Amino acid sequence: MFKYVTVQAEEMWDSTSYLQFINLIIRLDPLEFKSVLYEINASTTSDYLLGNSINLSYTQKNLFHSLDQLKFNIKGGIETQLGGEQTFISTSELNTGLSLSLPRFMWPAPVDVPKRYFPKTDLKLNFNYVNQINDFTLYNTSFEYAVSVFETTKKNKAQKQHILKMPIPTVNIVRVPKISDAFLEELNQNPLLKQSFEEQVIMGLGYTFISNTQPTGFHVFDHYIRASAEVNAPFSDFIRLDADYRSYININKSNRIVSRASFGIATPYWWVKDSTNTFYTEVIPYVKQFFTGGAYSVRAFTVRKIGPGGYVNYDTTDYIRIDQVADLKLELNFEYRFDIISILEGAVFCDIGNTFTLKNDPFRPHAQFKINDFYKLMAVGPGLGLRLDFGYFVLRVDAAYPLYDPALDGPYRQEIYDYYNGIGFDIPAKKVAINLAIGYPF
Repeated sequence: MFKYVTVQAEEMWDSTSYLQFINLIIRLDPLEFKSVLYEINASTTSDYLLGNSINLSYTQKNLFHSLDQLKFNIKGGIETQLGGEQTFISTSELNTGLSLSLPRFMWPAPVDVPKRYFPKTDLKLNFNYVNQINDFTLYNTSFEYAVSVFETTKKNKAQKQHILKMPIPTVNIVRVPKISDAFLEELNQNPLLKQSFEEQVIMGLGYTFISNTQPTGFHVFDHYIRASAEVNAPFSDFIRLDADYRSYININKSNRIVSRASFGIATPYWWVKDSTNTFYTEVIPYVKQFFTGGAYSVRAFTVRKIGPGGYVNYDTTDYIRIDQVADLKLELNFEYRFDIISILEGAVFCDIGNTFTLKNDPFRPHAQFKINDFYKLMAVGPGLGLRLDFGYFVLRVDAAYPLYDPALDGPYRQEIYDYYNGIGFDIPAKKVAINLAIGYPF
């Protein structure tokens, strides 16, 4: 609630001059009770796509006089084709959310948590609208209840946070009110893909652990760890694990080496093999699968345009790749950051990553993860970046080149080129991708 809290001491004497005491003046400089923030992102790729998004948020503090924060945000984005045979909007997305944060536990049963753990309760209601112009329209409405605590010790300088999404489960209601005839025909040919687009209710419990040394001061070596797990039942029954590790080597205040390893996997209950069983699920819902690419991932590719594995699917009419998601994600990022002059910073980076299916998908050949050759199907995108650090935010421009495309440069490239040459389609040439974004990628 306050930006600064200062205490000023004044020596005081009583009227007899025998007793001395201290008068303390506590000065409280409050933060603004209302704030409006905005964020703008854009990226271009070799598929002629320009992805734009704008995120607006409004925060009202202490509305209910309980140190609460009420936040409303809305984010809109589009992907368009610029420079191909035609110009059009291929994908539009809208996210709206309302959240309430309270500095205490709101638990069904009374729970006394010491204030030194900074207990917090978050209630969130979100609505997500995705419109793939030529394919489908999807609505995802979700409600989330989470409580969290912070843990700090003198021996360990890391700030640790535990987030529990229980005992009230997170609920997702997914609807697909519109599917084009062409996409429906594709779904009918691929039963696994069709199942992932079914209208459904997803209910699950989750836990997230976060450890971060950066807020506790300057260190030569810093780290950030985020690991989460969720178990979903009884409608869509699957387990989802997600982990993100980042290391920061601070050579000095002007030079830093940063790396990140990201991993995610989602699988149905493998011990339930009977399709008549209540807890039998064959395919992970579309909204819970993984994807890679974009301004905060493998920057040489657009979001959802890599993989899975060595698979690629082009829209031969519009000369763009069709979005892909999968059960498993692997990603590695390396970046050297350095000061140039004043607020101008530079970066040299390399992103590596892809998604994979856990099972063999006959409709997406070469998409399955195999331990003996998965490394041959990892996309590689080196690049250069410039950043303007204004203190309160960072404006970032990154240029990345798809040096190794797992579909077009991988072990199955000849098969892919032969197929598209056979139908008279020219695969677009690889080009540099330009990403404009707010904040560091990791």
